[in-house]
Amino acid sequence: IVVTFACCLGPLACGFALAFNLTKNPAEQLVHTPVGTWRTHVYILGALIGGFFSGFLLNYGRKNVLLVTMVPMSLSWLAIIFATRPWMVFLFHGVSGMCTGIIMVMAQVYVAEISVPKVRGALSSAPLLAFQVGSLICYMLGEILLWKNLAIVGVCIAIPFFFCVVLCMPQSP
Repeated sequence: IVVTFACCLGPLACGFALAFNLTKNPAEQLVHTPVGTWRTHVYILGALIGGFFSGFLLNYGRKNVLLVTMVPMSLSWLAIIFATRPWMVFLFHGVSGMCTGIIMVMAQVYVAEISVPKVRGALSSAPLLAFQVGSLICYMLGEILLWKNLAIVGVCIAIPFFFCVVLCMPQSP
């Protein structure tokens, strides 16, 4: 259960990133021109690409791939915090989308592999639940925080997952 919790911090960060992409639009504030829904389209396209490649990446070990994927996810949050141009915002959306596509598949497979058959069904729903909780947290905090401060919270959610993966999670069987 502890390992499942550690693994679910990744989907929590992904849900936070999705909600951030849907609610906040720093690109419009940077250039004072609307960028429309392209910011969301870039995120979804990135998730599609990441989901496609996650099937190939499964062969390299779930823990290793989750560990490597959290580096660009964390860096993409830093890109949004220090964004001065719209392309930096789009880069964040694309990279976080690709990482979401990879993490969501890997987390589901990892939890299913490590859990005992008696609780596998209950634990297998945890990554999706964590994704939804991450979105909810972003929506709630988005009402009171500026987009840049909300991005700092995003980094603070992504970084602990990185350390939990390193410290807590064993390789899957």
